Amino acid sequence: MMMIKYVLFALVALFNCLVYAQQPIVSITAPLQNASFTAGGKLVVSWINPQVDSISQIQLSHGSPQALQPITVIANNVDAKSGSYSWDIPSNLTTGNDYALVLGTSPNLAYTGQFTIKGAEGGSASSAPAQSA
Repeated sequence: MMMIKYVLFALVALFNCLVYAQQPIVSITAPLQNASFTAGGKLVVSWINPQVDSISQIQLSHGSPQALQPITVIANNVDAKSGSYSWDIPSNLTTGNDYALVLGTSPNLAYTGQFTIKGAEGGSASSAPAQSA
């Protein structure tokens, strides 16, 4: 009987860990899926309902939503209560329609929908995402 109690307790604890690990750290309100931005311009990421005091990092990524590849960290230790972060998109960032922002670090994450970054006005841009050094 005692063994059953321990097994049930362990199962409840595991279930709680899985449920809480899947809760996003914020509810992202922008950028929305399929939004479009221009290299050299600004992108404002905004959110509501912060579940943390500080967003450990904001990372630019690209690729399939099921296998996003990191490009660069654009901010560290952002005050979650501020509700937004403004990023100056580098003018040399390449054109692509599969960019996304990842807020936080695993397992405490939130993701934007995928958005497009077009080449800088009057400039040329290649079609492969820039890699950070």
